[in-house]
Amino acid sequence: MKLSKTLCASAVLCFCLLGFANICIAQVATFPPINYPPTKADQQAKMDKQAKIDTAIAKIYRLKKGTLVFRLSTGSSTTKALQKLIDSPDVLPKDRDRYQKMLEKTRAEVSLQNQDLIASLREKYSFSKLIFMPDTAATRLKNGIREGIFVNDNMELDPTISLEGGFLVSFYGHSQSDLNTNNEGINIIDHQLQNIPYPFPSFVGRTSIRRMFEEFFNKATSKEHFDKLVGKFQQQLIDFYAENVGVD
Repeated sequence: MKLSKTLCASAVLCFCLLGFANICIAQVATFPPINYPPTKADQQAKMDKQAKIDTAIAKIYRLKKGTLVFRLSTGSSTTKALQKLIDSPDVLPKDRDRYQKMLEKTRAEVSLQNQDLIASLREKYSFSKLIFMPDTAATRLKNGIREGIFVNDNMELDPTISLEGGFLVSFYGHSQSDLNTNNEGINIIDHQLQNIPYPFPSFVGRTSIRRMFEEFFNKATSKEHFDKLVGKFQQQLIDFYAENVGVD
């Protein structure tokens, strides 16, 4: 009898303790999380991120309401080096002939690329006004020159073309971004020829390997390559503007 009462009392005690433990666990589980105040580093990071967003929005608006100045390659560094070798009295005649052929080939390749780029941009780009200049005029543009440095669609210097209002500069070449250094494509930099940080769409490209594959196997032309690239470039600008500024 005593054993039975003892067992019964023990069972009741265990039941009570189990219930109390469950209540304690439930209270602990629903304890509100501790919200620590942001550190100075956190606050600075948030401010830096917002500053980059604000800069990107200001730049895309500047472009939409202004002009894209597309910088065309002249291959000047290569052609100057080859011309220097050709003019050197120390160069053998057979080497001079070889350098002359290299110079002519370089000029032809640069000219063809520029022709295809201009044609693709005229056909596919409409996000903003568009004018062209040789890369040798970049410093003068940065220094405030707004006329006498631009070329027409035949790549001829045209004194009637001038630049008014805000602008950004674009060019074809290797990415200026640390994330895309192996890609070639269309870059956009600001009016001081400085990189524009993310999230601005400052680069759109296609890998060199992909271009080589298409040209070799699909016989894609340079013009077809630039058509695809400029179309992608145009859409990227449109999407970023719509998401961050709105639709005109």
